Amino acid sequence: TRLITLYPRYQIVNLLSTNLIVAQDGVLQDQTSIPPRSSVPYHWERQSLPPKVRLGHSVSGKLTEDDCLWTSGCIQLDKIGITSMRFPFENDESTQPMVVQAEVRLATKDQSSAVVVVVWSTDAKSNPLYVLRNQTSRTIICRQPLQDDVGDFGENGT
Repeated sequence: TRLITLYPRYQIVNLLSTNLIVAQDGVLQDQTSIPPRSSVPYHWERQSLPPKVRLGHSVSGKLTEDDCLWTSGCIQLDKIGITSMRFPFENDESTQPMVVQAEVRLATKDQSSAVVVVVWSTDAKSNPLYVLRNQTSRTIICRQPLQDDVGDFGENGT
């Protein structure tokens, strides 16, 4: 008799203190919910789409596409590395935005998958999402266009 063990390709670990929702980019209605400080195996829905996922959370606890707030950026499951992004919250001024980092790495022998994606939050004051260092003698002004501002720019963003 031979014993065959099947492992999922991806394991997503949620180190956040909030429920995390993951969905393949382009198929946001097919969601996987991950409770705080836990992990689940993950399989993307459509092979025809690239292996990119979005992170989000439910506003009311219902798992519907319209109820979720999604990150603007995606995590590429086929690229090893760390991605930082702003975790979305409702437009409530009392809620501070949270910066999350997602590391895609090869699993160790102890982990039950081929690739592990670890999601955790950072303190925005001690570990900001972006750092600009001006090493010139001139003053610079930087601005990141919001999603609503896209129409104000040309195709190449200028």
